Amino acid sequence: GGRPRVDVLASMSGIFRDSFANVVELLDDLFAEAAAADEPEELNFVRKHTLELERRGLERPTSRIFSNPPGDFGSMVNERVGTGEWDEGAELGATWESR
Repeated sequence: GGRPRVDVLASMSGIFRDSFANVVELLDDLFAEAAAADEPEELNFVRKHTLELERRGLERPTSRIFSNPPGDFGSMVNERVGTGEWDEGAELGATWESR
């Protein structure tokens, strides 16, 4: 019984990343534990997606929390929009994705 575990992806601000590193580590541990839980994949989407990413050869398939590198803040999209350094929305998407 019960509801299935849903999978999530978190994009974390640099302020949160730097101020609450211990919480980030705890959350990262929780995702790893959820992925390792002895539960059917249809009731644990964290496990299901982790196993799929593992089969594809992804290095850290339990990772769900992402942020800029230490010392960087923001998505850099605002800067590109502000300076007009883009022509298509896909360029802004690529900027956000590459952070």
